[in-house]
Amino acid sequence: MNVVIDPDALTQLLTALTEDFTSYLEENSLGFTDYLSSDTATQILMSGLVSMIDTTELENQLTSAIEEAITDMMTELMNVISETIEEQMTEIMEELMETVEEEITEVMTEVMTDVMAEIMEEITDSLESAMTEMMEGMTDSLESVFEINSDVLSEAFEFNLDSDSLAEIMTSLSSSTSYDSNLEAFGYLDFDNPSEIDIYPKDFKSKDVVIDILDAYNQRMEDEGKSEKVITYSDTVGLLMSSMTTIIDVISYVLIAFVSVSLIVSSIMIGIITYISVLERTREIGILRAIGASKNNISQIFNAETLIVGFCAGAIGIGISYALLVPINYLIHRFAGTTDVSAVLMPRYAVILVILSMVLTLIGGLIPSASAAKKDPVTALRTD
Repeated sequence: MNVVIDPDALTQLLTALTEDFTSYLEENSLGFTDYLSSDTATQILMSGLVSMIDTTELENQLTSAIEEAITDMMTELMNVISETIEEQMTEIMEELMETVEEEITEVMTEVMTDVMAEIMEEITDSLESAMTEMMEGMTDSLESVFEINSDVLSEAFEFNLDSDSLAEIMTSLSSSTSYDSNLEAFGYLDFDNPSEIDIYPKDFKSKDVVIDILDAYNQRMEDEGKSEKVITYSDTVGLLMSSMTTIIDVISYVLIAFVSVSLIVSSIMIGIITYISVLERTREIGILRAIGASKNNISQIFNAETLIVGFCAGAIGIGISYALLVPINYLIHRFAGTTDVSAVLMPRYAVILVILSMVLTLIGGLIPSASAAKKDPVTALRTD
């Protein structure tokens, strides 16, 4: 404390003490020390000190000292409160993240179960319909496959008739025989009036040409009103290939569903990882905001990071795919016995996949980047 003393008041105090001490000596023979302990000297000193010291300045100094002490105490208290709140918020966020991850896992498990049940139901229905169509086609195709050999059939029966009875039977049957019936019984084929024609194309392209010719002929007969000349045919190979195509399509839909679910889960996990990165780099965000970075700059930093992550992930995936094409094509060529069939990943599709990976990671990181941009710089700087 800086105590300011008025010189005039001090002189008046000393004069009053001297005059009173002189009067005191006339009545008493004691010393100056005893005089100061008297009531009169005490009153003079108290009144003189009050008039001598500048109480206004003293009050200002006391007020400033108290304000500084209170300011320091409040600053320290706010720091302690901020650290405590930050620790509690960190613990709460960690518990919340664990709870969110568990809930997401449960939800995704339920979704996957429902999706798989629906997919398996669709697969079962498609397979049943495809097998029904195939069996109907096979039944129509196999109707003309089985033939009865009259020689073998005759050997399968044993007649217990004598010569007279057999002669009577042959006589009764001779009246209904003819040249045509005998030729038919002997298995004679009339090429001008065939009952069935089997065509075996050398490849699938030739098969399509034959089917086009038959369809054109049937259409012409129907247009001319000759429906009795319409040829009924069954494409056994086409039916089998159609069934296989249906099965392959169903399997493709299943794979697409799995890929879609995995992409959604990956996007969610990328968002969670980006949010954790934001929490761990809160102090860096505060420093960037303190040196002049805007909210858009902070958001752009995290968006750029997610784009880079998406590009690297897509590039690694494409690289692995190209590396796997070599052994896959080797196995295909070895088991198929031909090099006409090969697994290929077109470059334009590879570029599209990389772009898709970048877009998905960017979408997953939009919410965390916006959260990072909204952080208070002062609070961020206080974060350890």
